[in-house]
Amino acid sequence: MKSKRIYKLLVAVFLAATCVFGMATPVLASPSPAPEDVFPEEEVTDLWDSALQQDVVPDKGSVNDLRMTVNSTESTNSINSTTSGVYPTRKGEILVTTDPYMGSVPSGHAAIVYDREQVVESLQDGVQFGTNHWDDKYTVTIGLTVNSTTLAQDAAAAEWCAGQRGKPYNYNFFDVETRDRFYCSQLVWASFHDLYGIDLNTWVFGQAIHPAELVLSDQTRTVYTHAR
Repeated sequence: MKSKRIYKLLVAVFLAATCVFGMATPVLASPSPAPEDVFPEEEVTDLWDSALQQDVVPDKGSVNDLRMTVNSTESTNSINSTTSGVYPTRKGEILVTTDPYMGSVPSGHAAIVYDREQVVESLQDGVQFGTNHWDDKYTVTIGLTVNSTTLAQDAAAAEWCAGQRGKPYNYNFFDVETRDRFYCSQLVWASFHDLYGIDLNTWVFGQAIHPAELVLSDQTRTVYTHAR
C-alpha cells in the first residue's frame, strides 16, 4: 500500500509539472531586421553617389605623403577602368566597395588592411583574413584613412580587428555595441571606436553603420578610388 501511495504521489507531481511547464508559452527571440529594412535602397544609392564624389588626397605619413597620386584611365578587353591614388597596402587603411558581398550588407562591403596581401573582414561565415586584391574582385574600390590617427594607431586598429577572427557574423545591424559578433562595417568602426573613441558613423541609419558611411564620415578621407 505504501509503495502505491508513493507511486500515485509521483504521478501527481509529474502531471502537475507537465501542466505548469507544458502550457507555458515559449519566449522567442525577436528576429533581426532585414538588411533592406535597415538600409533602404534609395538612401543607400544617395550615399554612394556622394561617396564617389569625394576628392582623393594623399595618404598620411612621411612615406605615404611622398607617393605620387596616380590618375589614370585604362581600357583592356573592352573594359574601361579609372584609378585615382595609390592602392592601400598600409596596415590600418580602410577598404570599401559599392558591391554587395554574399548578400550580407546590401550594396556594400568594408574591411581593414592588414598587410600588402591580407585584409581583415567579416563575411557570412565570420571574421577572417581575406585577400588584399580588391581591384580584381570588385567593380568599385575606395581606400580611406582616418584623419586624426597616427600610423601606429592605424596598425593597432588592424591588429584589434585581427584579434576578433573566428567570431560569427552579426545579422542585427543595429547591435553595434556587441563584441561577440560583427558585420563588416561594424568591425572597422568598432576598432577605432574602442581604441581611440573615434566615431566613424554618420548616423544616417541610427546606430546601424553602412560601409558608405565610412567614406562620408568627417573622421576619414579618401586616398584611393578604382572603378571599372
